[in-house]
Amino acid sequence: RRRFYLAPRPWHGVAEPLPQLRAVQQAAWEDRQAQFAYLLAAGVRVDYLVDVFGLVARDGGWYVVYRRSGKVQVLPVRDLLEVKVALGHFERPAGFD
Repeated sequence: RRRFYLAPRPWHGVAEPLPQLRAVQQAAWEDRQAQFAYLLAAGVRVDYLVDVFGLVARDGGWYVVYRRSGKVQVLPVRDLLEVKVALGHFERPAGFD
């Protein structure tokens, strides 16, 4: 279902706990929006409603691919403080893979 891309080369030998991963997976699988909370570099907490396109496993880490304000972005799942799956659904762009 083109929601996950797996690049199996591990970067680190030890997996880190990712409490937000399950909610991100659910949003990606169900084409749902989610409320993301994370810290900016300045230490300021921000909250955004995003369209969750999918997950990428790369070098032993998980990354979420999402759209906010029309722009597709990528963020390490480990950087998410909180994820709430929203009720809203969204349409993926034609040809997005």
